[in-house]
Amino acid sequence: MRGEADAVFGSRMMKEFGGPLKGGMPVYKYVGNRVLTAIENAALGLDLTEFHSGYRAYSVNALRQIRLDNITDDFHFETEIIIKLHHQNFRIKEVPIPTFYGDEICRVNGVRYAKDVLRAVYRYTCTARAVRCFPEYEEYFVPYAIKRSRYSRDFYAFRLTGKEQRVLEVGCRAGEFGRELAAAGNRITGVDPKPAVSTTAGYQNVVQADVETGALDFPAASFDRVLVLDTIEHLRDSRPLLSTCRELLAERGRMIVSVPNVANVTIRLMLLFGKFRYSNRGILDWSHLRFFTRGSAAELLRAQGLRVTGRHYTIMPIERVIPLRADSKILTVLNSLLRAVTRALPGLLAYEVVLVAER
Repeated sequence: MRGEADAVFGSRMMKEFGGPLKGGMPVYKYVGNRVLTAIENAALGLDLTEFHSGYRAYSVNALRQIRLDNITDDFHFETEIIIKLHHQNFRIKEVPIPTFYGDEICRVNGVRYAKDVLRAVYRYTCTARAVRCFPEYEEYFVPYAIKRSRYSRDFYAFRLTGKEQRVLEVGCRAGEFGRELAAAGNRITGVDPKPAVSTTAGYQNVVQADVETGALDFPAASFDRVLVLDTIEHLRDSRPLLSTCRELLAERGRMIVSVPNVANVTIRLMLLFGKFRYSNRGILDWSHLRFFTRGSAAELLRAQGLRVTGRHYTIMPIERVIPLRADSKILTVLNSLLRAVTRALPGLLAYEVVLVAER
């Protein structure tokens, strides 16, 4: 009511009233509560003392802004609401409450409830990281989310672009990556068949164009960097586009091209067992019309009068599968190990190939 929070939770785990065990909470419930809360805090980046108290007050204004149509009507709805409040940056505060356990019968199946809670966190993590869209969180699904982890496509592309450059971004979509390039002082021009770039993204110009024809109406030698990231695999014939982009490069300008590596070990194993299954994203995305290895991608660029001057290999995005935060120390160690083995066996383990080319 004072405007200090959007949701207030009563916590039995705070010590002001002596703690939950003093109030009669069974030990197995106490342990289960603490373990689930620790997992949820780690996965969501929160620091709540208790996720599983039903004693709550919500701001009606906050609830109006949260989609409730697809959430569960089972006991773990309380977890799904916390997830949605947190994702939408609403303020959650806790206050201590006493614990009273009498002789009432609990109707909650503890094992099933714990499973449902972990499932809710996992489904949110998958959706928020664009691995797979689950209906209860579908409003948070971004099909082409920025890959923020080290040694990802966007990690390399950002470093290779640099600062204070004239940049053409082919396939800019909604401008998520271009926004970060603009924040670094670059002058960004975006091109896309269906651009949806916000006016606040920092682009100097956004042009709607059929990139497959290569008919980009810009003066020759007008860009220091031309980004063609995860684009040519969607085209029937990428040669006209690459030829045009070559002409748009300024002297000593660089073209940065990324493509999925169809020779990745996951695809090889799939073929070994006689399978070739498309999916909603990844190397075998439904919208991919062409497939490349690190060698064939470089040959394609050379055939368009480009000289390949750099090769970088992204690691497999385990953060899209393992429900850990991007800044997790465990994920950092795993990525470093994966980076080492990918450098040793790039043709087998690289998830994407990032090529740097000049005229």
